[in-house]
Amino acid sequence: MPGLSTPATLRKGLFFLVVVGLMVSESPASTCVSLGDGLSEEFAREFKSADAIFLGKVERFDFIKDVPNEFLEKRREVIPDLSWETKVFVFNVESYWKGDSDPQISILNGKTRNSDGTGSGPSSDEYPFEVGKTYLVFARKIKGYLMASDCSFTRRNDQIDEILPLLGEGKKPAQPNSQIR
Repeated sequence: MPGLSTPATLRKGLFFLVVVGLMVSESPASTCVSLGDGLSEEFAREFKSADAIFLGKVERFDFIKDVPNEFLEKRREVIPDLSWETKVFVFNVESYWKGDSDPQISILNGKTRNSDGTGSGPSSDEYPFEVGKTYLVFARKIKGYLMASDCSFTRRNDQIDEILPLLGEGKKPAQPNSQIR
């Protein structure tokens, strides 16, 4: 009869739910840090793997040369004179917990502007910083440059109330050397 579930149909449905559950649990999005249960375990993992942790305001963004880029380096085989600049966000650091004590820190974005008029966007997992906003940043050093992932504890200032108590009191950055006049 239609509408009645047989044991075979129930097994197929259960199998489907298990497969979907496994697919979801293996998806890249599940590696992103959430502020729910197990916060201290995830925090400990992120704290350990971060090369820099700081609270700072995005002052501006710049473009810098000579950042390694495997894709563009391969394009040089076809366009020998190709050069590029990579976008970085420059932060004025208010406090830091890990990394250098510099009063300004740059976070690589990955967006490029190229000499042939083309460009590329940042990878989809890079954090979308905005100039003028304050962030708590958990960054990793990749090929000598700090980068912040969207799947870390990096958060806007209005989203950090649960994280700050785990960090404790931060240190103030070193003041830039003042020139004697």
